[in-house]
Amino acid sequence: MHELSEAKIRNAIWYLKTGKTKKFVCTFLGVNYNVKKLDSIIEDFRKKELREQELKKLARNKKFTEQDKLVIAKTYLSGETQAAIAARFYISSAKVKKILLETKTPIKARGKNKQAFVSHISQDLDTKLHKDDKVFIAQYNCFGIIDEVYDENYLEYLEQGRQRYVELTTFKASHKYKEPAEGIHYEIYWILKDGSYYKKSAVSSIRNKIIKNLEETGREYYRVWRDDDYKCFCYFNRDKLYPVSI
Repeated sequence: MHELSEAKIRNAIWYLKTGKTKKFVCTFLGVNYNVKKLDSIIEDFRKKELREQELKKLARNKKFTEQDKLVIAKTYLSGETQAAIAARFYISSAKVKKILLETKTPIKARGKNKQAFVSHISQDLDTKLHKDDKVFIAQYNCFGIIDEVYDENYLEYLEQGRQRYVELTTFKASHKYKEPAEGIHYEIYWILKDGSYYKKSAVSSIRNKIIKNLEETGREYYRVWRDDDYKCFCYFNRDKLYPVSI
């Protein structure tokens, strides 16, 4: 038999109170006409209601420990809604939100690309994030994964690379090109220690951007993989990212 919804069973009880026959109610519920079966469905539903009322009463008086609160925060960050968490723990949505605020958990906005609520979170910006750390991107209301940290260490890493000249086409002097032109006749690459490589001009641009950011903010910036429907890399300063450590 298919699972009956709470709303459907409530309607069935109401039909019985208004004088509808049990045969009519069985048909409404989509079950074979069986008085004992119908009585059992209603009795089980009422027992469940009583049990839920007891649990809600206990939850109202329960003192949530810090561990309890972290479990709720973790459940929320895993993707469950405040309403679903409230139903699971037999508490109100307002109580769930209060716990999320207490645990300094980012409150996701309703709708994509809307600014999340993070004003209750005071970050220690001196705490540096690391590659593969999970973060919450408040600006885009989504999670992300740190892919690269652009700091003093990365500058040093760039300096350890080596230059490689690659000829693209044989140069022949002409009216247009009196000397070999970079990007047409040749390219200069910067080979890093891990074997990856970039055009030297791109490396110079990255280096200048890191230095400028360090001079202006005193901190690193990050390349972050946006882990939502967009699935792309974005760049953020430290204050735009909220660590997810639970």
